[in-house]
Amino acid sequence: MPMTPKRRSLHLLVLLLLSVSALFFYSHLNTTSIPPPILGNPNSDIALSSSRRSSRFTLIIKVLTFNRLGSLSRCLRSLAAADYLSDTAHLHIYIDHFPLDEKSSSTVQDLDNSRRILEFVDGFKWPFGDKLVTTGWYKRLGEKIWTPWFIKFIHSHGYFNIYTNFLQERALSVSHRDAGVNYAKTAGPDSQLLDAKSLHFDSFNLPPLRNLKWYDFCFQGVFPGRVVRSSHDLASVIPSVQRNQTVILVSLFQVHESVVRNLLCHFERLNMRNYILAGPLSDFLMDLARRGHPVIAADEFLDSVGAHVLIAARDSGEDQLNGILVKAYFMKKCSELKYNSLLVDGNMIFGSIDTLIQQFVLSFDMTYGKNLGIFVPSQKRLADIFVQEAQAMVSSMRSGITLHGGNKRLLDMMTEALQRKGVRIKRVEDGSIAVNIIENNVSKSSINVHGNILYWPHDTSTELIQRQLAGAGMWSLDTDSSCNTVICHGS
Repeated sequence: MPMTPKRRSLHLLVLLLLSVSALFFYSHLNTTSIPPPILGNPNSDIALSSSRRSSRFTLIIKVLTFNRLGSLSRCLRSLAAADYLSDTAHLHIYIDHFPLDEKSSSTVQDLDNSRRILEFVDGFKWPFGDKLVTTGWYKRLGEKIWTPWFIKFIHSHGYFNIYTNFLQERALSVSHRDAGVNYAKTAGPDSQLLDAKSLHFDSFNLPPLRNLKWYDFCFQGVFPGRVVRSSHDLASVIPSVQRNQTVILVSLFQVHESVVRNLLCHFERLNMRNYILAGPLSDFLMDLARRGHPVIAADEFLDSVGAHVLIAARDSGEDQLNGILVKAYFMKKCSELKYNSLLVDGNMIFGSIDTLIQQFVLSFDMTYGKNLGIFVPSQKRLADIFVQEAQAMVSSMRSGITLHGGNKRLLDMMTEALQRKGVRIKRVEDGSIAVNIIENNVSKSSINVHGNILYWPHDTSTELIQRQLAGAGMWSLDTDSSCNTVICHGS
């Protein structure tokens, strides 16, 4: 996550002072004019007042309310008492509606309560920006509490919340836990409000975001921004991800984004954390790094080790060649650090990582399966030979040698060249543990999904991959491209 200026950190903390029932969104504007809010439902009841200000920073406060006028009044007055300095703060108030039942004895009382809330909100003065009031949002959501959906939104987008940790149970925002949907009876404030009168230290002298501890939904540590651009970067990342002295490199070349996200969902299910993702520099790769996945920006990395000069930008099969070179240098660095390396492509799904691990034989220099990948025990001599052969192969291809069969044929050529150099290679027949989902009719009942590795050719369409994996029960993406299930593992 990028660094945030100190001033923005100040405002972000001020957000927490507002209310547990408020959602906060902010954005930078490139112009001094602030466009009117976009109304999501044209049929909603809208009351809009404007108070334009010229500012580069804009805060939008979203307040969700239902039938508790006292709680709403307390919340809005707290918001109005906050100091927004000279920045613009828009207030959006979303009011639930109650089910209309003409036979209910409480309908008249409910209508009167709704009228009083609307009158109060309509008359509430908000001098800091626009005030928007709508009663339409709840009609679209139905009888659902908003909190779980907000948590899902944060999780699916890879966002993070900032939590304070002040002494004596003090906080910048307080939940009064009034009787309602979440509480059968009023429980009272959950903390003490930290206001200007009680400050005896510089509360806003915060460390940079990069120095804070980051956690995922399961409270596992997250380390955003691990982007490998050089051999030095790789040397620092490998020890941090290794497990049982082994690190997995996953090549993302020619792999669609949704397929990568699905693969990561299965890594999460298997509690696999000892991997590094490698691919061309892109917004998607940087987003994966922001979410905490370690990545190798292949172009910059190969530049740093002097290998990118072997490949011209317009070479046919550039991605294949880059993938081979990255694997070679990755394996070399793992060997130097005395770690085993497993090199795989992103066009496969592990039913169980143990199935693959069991095929490795440490008595051989290398274990290889055409559609499974390469396992290399930590041997510096072998790593040097692998790099030399990879460089020679790339140079030969640039000299006009035609290659058929794509990436798998490249690996075949590599292993054949290594065998000629005396490298002892154990070849694993794919059919023993791997299933091609395009050539075979896969389903939960037709194959042992959790005992096999599923793979497909690189040129397979994303739609076909999704359909075949879904049939095998191995497509785990929701409609918002996030994992349809979050599994928390013990430490």
